[in-house]
Amino acid sequence: REAALDPTRRAGLLTQGSFLAAAARPRQSSPVARGVWVLEHMLCMSPPPPPANVAAEFPEPVPGVSTRERLEEHRKNPTCASCHALIDLIGLGFEHYDGIGQWRDQDGGKPVNATGEITGTVDADGSFDGAIALAQKLGSSTQTAACLARNYFRFAYGRAETEADACTLETLTDAVLSPSDGKGSIPRLLGALATSDPFLFRQGDAP
Repeated sequence: REAALDPTRRAGLLTQGSFLAAAARPRQSSPVARGVWVLEHMLCMSPPPPPANVAAEFPEPVPGVSTRERLEEHRKNPTCASCHALIDLIGLGFEHYDGIGQWRDQDGGKPVNATGEITGTVDADGSFDGAIALAQKLGSSTQTAACLARNYFRFAYGRAETEADACTLETLTDAVLSPSDGKGSIPRLLGALATSDPFLFRQGDAP
């Protein structure tokens, strides 16, 4: 049934409990998992795997120490910093949500600091404060639109894109960026998918 939510705390996919709980640890939040998910699924950027000599383990909670403080070592260690300066500063924007997605104002007995920063993108770089601000920044990015189109392409056609699909991907991205009649971009994207050559023709059959 419909439930009234606080619009300053909940707005869209990135603040849904399902996403927040799936991208977290059993008893704590995980800025690393949440940051990687945003990079891979909303920006189509895949961070490299951790070095072979690094134990990829999330530090356990420590009384009186916030998650942000526990992750500072990632960005101080040169071996880790090259990736975690990108990953962690996105994921820390979700720190108002605990491991199951509940809102919290304190972490480790300290006020939550949910500021973050996006770097290395085409047009989404910059600082933000909280998951809703992050979503707004991503929502206005052409890189996010292109990534959404790419993901829908892969799901709808059951395959990865090739060089021959460049024009189709451009058309799908334009559909995301150009809402029609106030109905939003997703219906327009689905229409573009269903009328594209890869959807209508088998390879070799297209006119």
